[in-house]
Amino acid sequence: MEEASFVLTEWLVSAPVCGSVAFPEMVIPITVALRKIIKGSKSRDVAGVKVLVERIEDNAKWISQKRSRGLSLNPSNIDAVAQWEEKELKNKIESESPLGKYTRVTRRAREKRRQLVDKVSRPFFTC
Repeated sequence: MEEASFVLTEWLVSAPVCGSVAFPEMVIPITVALRKIIKGSKSRDVAGVKVLVERIEDNAKWISQKRSRGLSLNPSNIDAVAQWEEKELKNKIESESPLGKYTRVTRRAREKRRQLVDKVSRPFFTC
């Protein structure tokens, strides 16, 4: 469950997905499916999934707020939308978005865990 959550998080925070003006609408099916998993699970492994759902929803709200400030979405204005995505979203994904911040913390925790496993798996004595 942890690995699947991590992979999903990495995909969601990628520039084509998280840097899209349509992110709030794109993640609706994902959050619905994750909520069903949480509700149907009897395991305690879903705590990480709950946090992930919260961060996805926070990110959708963040993008919706940015979108509501001065962006006119219409089919004839595709170039303006693309420029807005580049200026307002793609450059700020890792540093400002809730999902980007969550992903940085998750990556650091995984790296520390990997280093600990590497340290433990090294032989104590060399011949």
